Amino acid sequence: MVPVNGRIDYNAVIPRTVGVALVGLAMLAGACGGNQSGETPAAGDASTSSQAHHDSGEADLLDSGLRPGVPPSSNFDLTVWYLTLPTGTAGSPDTVSTTVLENGYAKPPYFYTGEDGSMVFWCPIDGAITMGSVFPRTELRETKGGSLFNWFVDAGTAKLDATLLVHVVPDTGKIVVGQIHDVGTGGIHDEPLVELEYDYDAATATGSLVAMLRPAPSPASSEVVTPIATDVPLDQRFDYQILLSPAGVLIVTVNGRPLAATIDTSTDNDAGWGAQGLYFKAGDYVQENGDASTVAGQVQFYSLVIQHLP
Repeated sequence: MVPVNGRIDYNAVIPRTVGVALVGLAMLAGACGGNQSGETPAAGDASTSSQAHHDSGEADLLDSGLRPGVPPSSNFDLTVWYLTLPTGTAGSPDTVSTTVLENGYAKPPYFYTGEDGSMVFWCPIDGAITMGSVFPRTELRETKGGSLFNWFVDAGTAKLDATLLVHVVPDTGKIVVGQIHDVGTGGIHDEPLVELEYDYDAATATGSLVAMLRPAPSPASSEVVTPIATDVPLDQRFDYQILLSPAGVLIVTVNGRPLAATIDTSTDNDAGWGAQGLYFKAGDYVQENGDASTVAGQVQFYSLVIQHLP
């Protein structure tokens, strides 16, 4: 694992709303890439780093509006989330209800407020996994009124907006930081409609954000993987938005670079997503498992907002 320090100024850009038939995903804004500034990344094993379970610093405290020394619920609206932890037993990890989350819950080193006010998620690769998964997670799952909430494509426009950074990655370099998941209606195994994954390349000491989309909920449907943004090193903040319209237009945007596709909204589970209950997830879903408790991922959120519009 490689903790690194660095900063960049960034500006969120509202994506252009267009539909692209899903023969493949289509980039709508120039070539992938971006400018960055800051220190040259330096490698180091997080198991020996004093920063492994801590936030990346106080540099942006004054302009973030976030407060250190308080639970995450004092800085973020957690009334629409439920938390899965990497503690517990395989197939039955510990979970935290919306009611507990919104009443000041924190559990270092897995979930807590960093020194810069960020909401910190930490997940070791030897953590407990959920039923049907092979990787552990410290991850939020969407709720409404304190209960698990699932919505349908035709119910309106659904949006998830976040500002975050990745501080530590597992040996694979891969962490899913946001997704739209399904509940497995009609005997279909519950799988993500789309995942946004941070991929760190140790050779170049930088990372990229890729979208992994399943064209249909059918088990035979394979993921379409498409990069959205490159040159995003560890400890550099970035913005993302995952948006799905009632017409099936899916737009995943990272730092103003949108990637769009039109999904099938029919109720035929072999082809479309119309019958599937969907929900947002966000956090630190490491894409690795193993026996090492010191190999982990750490993600820090500076904003996280769900919207459901008509």
